[in-house]
Amino acid sequence: MATPLGHALLGAAFLRAVRKPDKVSLWKWYFLAIIAANAADLDFIPGIIAGDANLYHQGPSHSFVAALLFGLLASLFSTWFNARKLHLTLVATFIYSSHLLLDFFCRDARLPYGQPLFWPFIDAHWISPVALFSGIKHGVPGESLPEVLTQVFSAHNIYALSIELLFLLPILLLTKFVKNASWTSNKGIYKGDTKLKEINKNQIIREKLSDAQNSPLKTYMSLTVGEAKKSYFFRYELITFLFGSISGGLGFLLRKKAYPSLLGKSGRGLIIGKNVVLRHPQNILLSDNVTIDDNCLIDGRGADNEGLVLEEGVLINRNCMLQAKTGPIHFGKRCSLGSNSVVVSMAGVELGEAVLAAGNVYISAGAYSFEEKGKAIMDQAAYSKGPIKIGNHVWIGTSAVILDGVTIGDGAIIGAGAVVNKDVPANAIVGGVPAKVLRMRT
Repeated sequence: MATPLGHALLGAAFLRAVRKPDKVSLWKWYFLAIIAANAADLDFIPGIIAGDANLYHQGPSHSFVAALLFGLLASLFSTWFNARKLHLTLVATFIYSSHLLLDFFCRDARLPYGQPLFWPFIDAHWISPVALFSGIKHGVPGESLPEVLTQVFSAHNIYALSIELLFLLPILLLTKFVKNASWTSNKGIYKGDTKLKEINKNQIIREKLSDAQNSPLKTYMSLTVGEAKKSYFFRYELITFLFGSISGGLGFLLRKKAYPSLLGKSGRGLIIGKNVVLRHPQNILLSDNVTIDDNCLIDGRGADNEGLVLEEGVLINRNCMLQAKTGPIHFGKRCSLGSNSVVVSMAGVELGEAVLAAGNVYISAGAYSFEEKGKAIMDQAAYSKGPIKIGNHVWIGTSAVILDGVTIGDGAIIGAGAVVNKDVPANAIVGGVPAKVLRMRT
């Protein structure tokens, strides 16, 4: 067998060959490498307890089955490592196997020679015919613990350690230049084994404003109309300046006549209140009899081809904000959004027909990574579990919050102040923080 330090060095080399840990989680992964690379020799412990340190050494713990079992055990800590369970299982199994590889090339002076690598399928021990390492002396079965320790701290073992360092340190250094294997890729943020969608932060206003000093006009155009032609931009500026803040029936009439020329689609019976701000209006698609009350913000910048769609009879009450930052928004027929509500789409927000939302509702699909402690959260990557989908005839109470990736079934009722972070069954009545099913509608 090799020394614990030799095993740790080769384990670290195996880790670096398949994964380059970031600075934040660096110590976690190297801690795993040290434990996994030496775990096979934990078979000394039951022997020491029994009074014979070598009684169980180089038994089933020195097999590929044991390596896989260790990998599965390590996967229980996937949240701590911010890694997929499958990813962590593969990496931990791979590092554990480095122990078997190193011992395979060590000289073994005691029976049975080698390791039961394919236990329990093949009852045989395996060892290389050519020994690259002299191996350390650690006694034989039947010797007492003091006798074993005398051999462990012998001059032979110091020589064996020096040979291991001579071979393994260069290998560890060379792994700096090895490209990570694709099967161990863990880029991104995961919840369990589900990879979260990375959000294009270039669509976020803060990112756009960072370029404002270089070209203020270009930045303003990007915020308001995107990549539209300048002629469209000047028409947008003129119409919103002249008609945007006019009160009363005259204002409604003028906006009804002028604003459709800015929109991607506009049906009959459109009512737009005063001080309504439209951003990227070419991505905003309004069907018949849509009403948008005073002081609302409707932003279609990230809706792309799917658009920010308000179907027939949708009512957006005053002071609401609909932002399709990096994903589309779709309101089905006769939806009503209460005053001071916010809908933010990172990966998509979809409401079915006749959804009734009270005031101060917050619907937001998207979140930030926060793993790098020394870096501002706003500067870290943004991710999403997936779109928010709200079924037909759902009632959402005052100040309810609906979070990323949630699906709410038809006919569900969301209680006032509830925070919904998991899917809600159809016709369920939920409430609380986090929201739980209180009962089912009958």
